[in-house]
Amino acid sequence: MAVRQALAVFVLSLALAGVTRAGAQANTAADQRALALYEQGSSAYTEGRYEDAIRLFTEAYELSPRPLLLYNLANAYERVGRYADAVQMLEYFQPHAPYAERAVIQSRITNLRARVEAGEGTSGARGGGGGGGALVPAGIGVAAGGLALVAAGVVFGVLALDARASAEGQCRDAGDGRTVCTGAADGALADAELFALLADVGLIGGGVVAAAGVVLLIVGAAGGGGSSAAIAPDVRIGLSGGTLGVRGRF
Repeated sequence: MAVRQALAVFVLSLALAGVTRAGAQANTAADQRALALYEQGSSAYTEGRYEDAIRLFTEAYELSPRPLLLYNLANAYERVGRYADAVQMLEYFQPHAPYAERAVIQSRITNLRARVEAGEGTSGARGGGGGGGALVPAGIGVAAGGLALVAAGVVFGVLALDARASAEGQCRDAGDGRTVCTGAADGALADAELFALLADVGLIGGGVVAAAGVVLLIVGAAGGGGSSAAIAPDVRIGLSGGTLGVRGRF
């Protein structure tokens, strides 16, 4: 039994480690691309190409949601007269700013709001602040993790069937209506029950997690960054099953 438990843990560890490595590699590639976009955006801003800077900073934020990119976006939005968008970027950035700078940022927000209320500036599609685009890679990662759990559940299911067959092979008909089993059969049955439980958790829990990833993909693809709504999947997993919902703040 101990050997089978160790094997089960090893199989699950391999599945999760594979997802972790894949996610780390994807994150590294995304960060490198985001850095290149940030540098291009900074050059565009310095040269006065503010619309290009907005596009590049937005793409960088979608790949790697670093708070400083929100501040850069706010500056670029203000330069092109999109004051409402600049306010939104500063509001998103303010909680991440150094404490000593928050009062200055708040003053800037107040001044920009006054300009918006006075009818100054232009309107435009907001980019990157809400993190809608950033939800897409997150959704892919969550869905991949869910599929890995499902795969682990399948493996445990096979192990459960194997353990049950092994237990049945160590039992015989006594000829008087009774079934006699050896002591080793009890251990095999215990293994079968454990593996069956892990299979249920992997299949059900993995399905729920994968569904949560799909929700993140849908929300990100729908352009969640252009809204002040905060939407997130509500996933609850237990030994007896799981539930998936969506919770939000509007």
